[in-house]
Amino acid sequence: MRAAPVGLFCRKEEAFQIACECAALTHGHPSGYLSAGVLAHIIACIIEGAEIEEAVKDALLILDKYNGKEECSNAIRKAVKLAKSNKESYDAINLLGEGWVAEEAIAISIYCALRYRNDFRKTLCDAVNHDGDSDSTRAITENILGAYLGIKGIPSEWVENVEMAYILMQIADDLLIGFEDTRKWRSRYPGW
Repeated sequence: MRAAPVGLFCRKEEAFQIACECAALTHGHPSGYLSAGVLAHIIACIIEGAEIEEAVKDALLILDKYNGKEECSNAIRKAVKLAKSNKESYDAINLLGEGWVAEEAIAISIYCALRYRNDFRKTLCDAVNHDGDSDSTRAITENILGAYLGIKGIPSEWVENVEMAYILMQIADDLLIGFEDTRKWRSRYPGW
């Protein structure tokens, strides 16, 4: 769940690998660091204008190139399939697991974001109303949907009550400016 800023800062071409490398410092199992790569890549794709489905599909294509991808890939593919089904959300999420391990957490979050992509409130309710690691699935889901909907897609009463919101907005602006400056610098100095 800590990989989302990589997706905000890095281009989609590099977000996956950088997030994997960062996560591997504390999560040595492939499902742990590959899930981080998936999240960062999804965020980067959305920031660059992709729909959630397109971002997930693109992340799966990259994921398929890695050794040890099976747990993560299978969980995400199952989430995509369940998001298109008529199964009740609580039951679908239970089929994905409880979110205590990375591949389950990213799968639950992807499921919720795909299922109710235009309703921040409903998406978050589903992301937290299960028997597992709901604070992690909430955080991951918020990152995906926040990138997709932007601040205007979040219920205003929730935005108004965020403690130190001005600081968070400044950090977000700084990340965006840093992203744009980094892109300009890299275009001038290819190979760095």
